[in-house]
Amino acid sequence: DSAEPKSIKEIKEYGWNVKPAKKGKDSIKFGIDTLKQHHIHITKRSTNLLREQKKYKWKEKDGEWLNEPIDMFNHGWDAVRYYAMSKIAKASKRGARFAGQQR
Repeated sequence: DSAEPKSIKEIKEYGWNVKPAKKGKDSIKFGIDTLKQHHIHITKRSTNLLREQKKYKWKEKDGEWLNEPIDMFNHGWDAVRYYAMSKIAKASKRGARFAGQQR
């Protein structure tokens, strides 16, 4: 999480390749919509991710579902979303670079 630079530094000191997540306005909703466009394979060994998937919910008000997820049961999915968003950002930069080149 980019909001925790101290944690990122500490994890890096243990030798892990960690980078802060880039988040913008409505990044959670955008990330979920992006992930929904892909078929995601989850192994049965990913027990925490499967548990989160079963518990994941959207906010509700007066019996109506809102287009906003609750901020619980999402730590594993946040990591998946951050990874996917970083790959999309890299692909967008490559696409923009190639689109500007002449053949």
